[in-house]
Amino acid sequence: MVKRFYIGTYTNGISRGLYYTEVDFANGQSRVLQAVDMKSPSLVAYSPDRRKLYAVQEFDTDRSFTAFSVRPDGTLSFINTATVPQVDICHVQVAPDASFLVGSSYTAGFVVTLALLPDGAIGPVITLDQHTGHGPLPEQAIARAHCCVFDRSGQYIVSADYGNDSLYVYTHHHGGNLKMIRQYAVPPGYAPRIVTFSDDNRHLYVIHQNGNRVTHYGFCDQTGELTERDSVSCLPEGFTGKSDAAEAQLSPDGRFLYASSRGSDTIACFRLDADGVMTPVSVQPCGGSFPRHFTITRDGGYLLCGNQLSDTVTVFSRDKAGGLLSSQPLFSVAVGNPTFILESKI
Repeated sequence: MVKRFYIGTYTNGISRGLYYTEVDFANGQSRVLQAVDMKSPSLVAYSPDRRKLYAVQEFDTDRSFTAFSVRPDGTLSFINTATVPQVDICHVQVAPDASFLVGSSYTAGFVVTLALLPDGAIGPVITLDQHTGHGPLPEQAIARAHCCVFDRSGQYIVSADYGNDSLYVYTHHHGGNLKMIRQYAVPPGYAPRIVTFSDDNRHLYVIHQNGNRVTHYGFCDQTGELTERDSVSCLPEGFTGKSDAAEAQLSPDGRFLYASSRGSDTIACFRLDADGVMTPVSVQPCGGSFPRHFTITRDGGYLLCGNQLSDTVTVFSRDKAGGLLSSQPLFSVAVGNPTFILESKI
């Protein structure tokens, strides 16, 4: 079985940029089909029709976003770059109607929308919403927007701010004009990082980097309201060291949630009941160091974990019925400073 992936990286080490890689799960072999030389493409996102790909260039204040066309074989063709002056961007998503993209600035603490032109090129800034406030920890001295995610209806955008311990709910109008309608505080020092919606749009899960927890909220897509339901640790029992939670994702069937933590270097698995409530299933080593991001293949059969500090992507088989991962990686793929993994639609 062969699958293809786009792998984003930080380029302050041995990486060249963005890799389009083919992985053969039968024999553990991999090969790079395309290496795009660019500075720190730390996250990528598809357009709704999967014909365009957008990358953020974190730690590059000259190029915040880069747009590509996706060729029929999945390789990329450059379209253009766009810059939000004097800042870098750490997260991007594309609007469901492909009229704009939304980015988050960790270094400057704002959410920004930029127009998308008919050919997929990135156009001018539409809205820039500056977050304010701070949290109790030294790294929370300023607001630090970490992600913006569309709900399944496409009506709302939820932003997690690591710096000021807040969740923001926005509506958007006329091709990317944002309006903040709600703000929710999380416990001081938790530092919310990434949010993800359930497919039925009734549940939102937030992973807190410093809190090392996943919090579950009920979501109302009529009003944009969030209601906290439960919260669980994603660390191994008895762990007392320093760790920073990183990524949370739902399985393709929506029955399980997985969360990675950097420091404990683990992946936690939770079973979700009919009301979205989380029950711990397992916590196990990620097979590397600093698991910044992971992805579950669309067929649900494998989990690929990007271990930033060990320059590897570890591959686990996944039991679809019970949620458990293989106790050890099946194999590893060598990648310098991996930060994001997106399965190709080709």
